[in-house]
Amino acid sequence: MGHTNAYTLDLNAYWSSEAVAAGNGVQYYDITFNHWHGTCTDGATRAPIQLFCPALVPCYDITVENFYIWTETGSVEYYKCENAYGSGPCLKNW
Repeated sequence: MGHTNAYTLDLNAYWSSEAVAAGNGVQYYDITFNHWHGTCTDGATRAPIQLFCPALVPCYDITVENFYIWTETGSVEYYKCENAYGSGPCLKNW
């Protein structure tokens, strides 16, 4: 449970202050996020679900279920997924 989160569920393979290392990147798979409750600061500005994975090593078998987060500012939430596959908001079928 969390309240007033800036980044609620954020799996972001690109977010780092490190230089890009050789290789295709880290592969994320077989991960379940379950029973998240609370609020985010602004669901239209910073998506409460954000899953960004590299095209060369997409995330797969990701499950997001029972996700009960609402925005404290405004009345809209956006979910953002890129190269992420599984079941739940914004995830594509693999």
